[in-house]
Amino acid sequence: MKLTRVPETNSFGLVLPPTTEDLEYLRLFQKPKDRPDTVDRHHLYWPKKLYHSTKLSQEFSEHSFNSIWILISDHRAIHHQFDGVPMPKREVMATFLEEANLLEGLGISMRAIDMIDTALYEDRVVDHQATEENRQRNVEIINNTVMRVPKFEAIPAQLANLAVKQLYELSLAA
Repeated sequence: MKLTRVPETNSFGLVLPPTTEDLEYLRLFQKPKDRPDTVDRHHLYWPKKLYHSTKLSQEFSEHSFNSIWILISDHRAIHHQFDGVPMPKREVMATFLEEANLLEGLGISMRAIDMIDTALYEDRVVDHQATEENRQRNVEIINNTVMRVPKFEAIPAQLANLAVKQLYELSLAA
């Protein structure tokens, strides 16, 4: 499949996602009075037929880090402007998914600490020592993961840092 018009990619062949500034309008979006333009999920890696050819490429394309919610009109414009995205090397997709799993594990550990802290605060804990050990394991997972983020190879640094920042903000808000 020949893809002649493709979005900008990095040296690994990964699509450079829009910056938060590029997508700022979504936060400010208000439904117009005339013809509403709703949001739609855009996969950064397409066409679907190409990315559904192997289990790895399908998992890579369908991963939540590889899609964004944008206005339907913008979604149509992207697909009109570009033919698709050539598939990155197998090793790049596998590394991306490994790093994405670390970030997802980070989120799980942060939520676990929040739940433990709430249970401690509300005095719903029976075995304080086991609970504290569980909490400490999650703190170690968080610290180890955060230290690894700057060394990520496949996930762009801006995306990884944004994910970590959002997890911390969610944790603080809880």
